[in-house]
Amino acid sequence: MFFPYRDDNPLHHGPPVITISIIATCALLYLFVQLPMDGRAEQAHVYGFGFIPVIFFGDANLPAGLFRIPAATTLITCMFLHGGLMHLVGNMWFLWLYGDNVEEALGRYRYLAFYVICGCAGTLTHAFIDPGSKVPLIGASGAISGVIAAYL
Repeated sequence: MFFPYRDDNPLHHGPPVITISIIATCALLYLFVQLPMDGRAEQAHVYGFGFIPVIFFGDANLPAGLFRIPAATTLITCMFLHGGLMHLVGNMWFLWLYGDNVEEALGRYRYLAFYVICGCAGTLTHAFIDPGSKVPLIGASGAISGVIAAYL
């Protein structure tokens, strides 16, 4: 079975600071914010910071009492939340494998912009495919898919 753990492409501009920062941010948020929460608190957290298409398009409201940041902001915040340990590990594994080379090719700031744009594009694609969804979207899969495409 093929399970990549590294590539042989050398880095010439030092460590991939943005890639490492994204991985650390996602891991720390999961370990110190999401993981310690009980089911009810985590659900409220995901509904507060996850992207919900029906709310983004202004068609629905959450039940009273749930905290919610502005819908447009969740385009960014949803990329840093994950639905479980394997979701986090899978996303961060592929970011680690491919992100360093893409960061090297684009430069740190262009790579960060590219990562965020790809994440937003993935989220909005989901929203336009299922605009009536009331299920929060979380995870970095859209951003990571963009990074993998850039790597190829």
